[in-house]
Amino acid sequence: MPRARGTTCSGCPGSVDEPDKNEPRRRPENVGIETDSVTRSALFANNRLIHDAETRAYADRRTAEGLSRKEILRCLKRHLARRLYPLLLADLTDAAALDLT
Repeated sequence: MPRARGTTCSGCPGSVDEPDKNEPRRRPENVGIETDSVTRSALFANNRLIHDAETRAYADRRTAEGLSRKEILRCLKRHLARRLYPLLLADLTDAAALDLT
């Protein structure tokens, strides 16, 4: 029978140490940035799926292939990232050439 989580001794590998009550809870610095970008890409993909006829046709084709809406949105977000990344890089290159950064 497996042991319950946190029942091993505190020095053993894999043991769960209780956080100190006096220490503030910390989270990684980039969590908010990642969450914000994920939310925006999902919003952008959803809006295209609702308002863009070409994207709706793509979703209809993929639905006929048996993909779920969640899988279609994942594919759309990847597609949008592939299209937008070179545009962002070009914009940063232009800004660096003009010394606006």
